Amino acid sequence: MAVSLKFVEDLELLALDQDNLNILRATLQYPAHPSIKSAKLAHDIIFIVDANNCKDSNEGTPDVIWYVWSLILEISKCIPPDHPWQDSLLQAIGHLRGQDGTVPGMGTGRWEELPYLSMRIRELWNDPTNEMVDEVEEGEFTRWKNQNSFVARLTSPFFDPGYAFPLWQLRIALEEPPINGTGQECRLSNQTAFKTGSLCRDIPHFSMDRWNFWKRRLAEISADAGNLDLEPAIVTRISDTIKIMEEIST
Repeated sequence: MAVSLKFVEDLELLALDQDNLNILRATLQYPAHPSIKSAKLAHDIIFIVDANNCKDSNEGTPDVIWYVWSLILEISKCIPPDHPWQDSLLQAIGHLRGQDGTVPGMGTGRWEELPYLSMRIRELWNDPTNEMVDEVEEGEFTRWKNQNSFVARLTSPFFDPGYAFPLWQLRIALEEPPINGTGQECRLSNQTAFKTGSLCRDIPHFSMDRWNFWKRRLAEISADAGNLDLEPAIVTRISDTIKIMEEIST
């Protein structure tokens, strides 16, 4: 399945970002195994940072890694969860986290800390299902699902960009009145707020009652899939999720 980066290409990119996009895109498009691409992508990112750091102070960009993360997150919006490009990007970030020493141009930021990445994820975390559906740009729901998948797979015991992100998505998907069509599919695809939603105001924030409410809401949404215009794939995913929740509860 071919991936188009036209969304990123059409952004108002700085010259620096355009050059970096050309580098990363060439590696992503090269016909090689994801593991080979990931090593090359990590090398590309290190090259970008090193090259910028070698410039005169008047020409270089301070903390260029901030711009690199921004670009990678925009690229991640274009890549479906089951596409090998996502594997390559995630593995590349893993390679970077395994690098020794500080990021060139940064006084204390070390590669293993992935400096600025968590910050950029939070700053670019904009849920389109919170907007009026008629105002959402075509393709925005798909890009949001892709971004959620990327960040979910990026999260690990060694790197946690924000443990509240999945809770926010679960709250929106299961604790607020449903919306029809692609907006609800997007919410359900991303499922996972410390504050409970309008449908469960009296349920404690962190409790088995809330867990059971989520499970019940998933079953209700699945039963009403026809009226909500949900695709069969989403209904199957809901069923699988309920089974996993039941296994965890026992």
